[in-house]
Amino acid sequence: MSSPIPFFIKNSKINFKLRILGEEWTVKTGSKCLDKKSLGECYYSTRTITLRRKPLNDYGIELLAHELAHAFFPDAKEDTVNKFGMAMSTAVFKMCSQVGLNVSAPNFEDHL
Repeated sequence: MSSPIPFFIKNSKINFKLRILGEEWTVKTGSKCLDKKSLGECYYSTRTITLRRKPLNDYGIELLAHELAHAFFPDAKEDTVNKFGMAMSTAVFKMCSQVGLNVSAPNFEDHL
């Protein structure tokens, strides 16, 4: 059996464009966020989602889903955004598993 593949490899650079509610956004990795405790941030003024490069690994999908939820639903409470990120990443991991993609998955189901 092959080893699980994390969604993001540490130190990898991510930089792509994505349309969110009709606007072009940039999703990228960076070495730091404005909030030093944050692993990701959603900047409405520049339409940028920044994911901290370290320690991105198995939680990359959850973090991206979390920040996308902020972009789509700016008035949502943080608890709702957290639950959305966990539910979305759990669904992605389960789908990947069922179609034969070997990815490592954190277990968030107890937190939903």
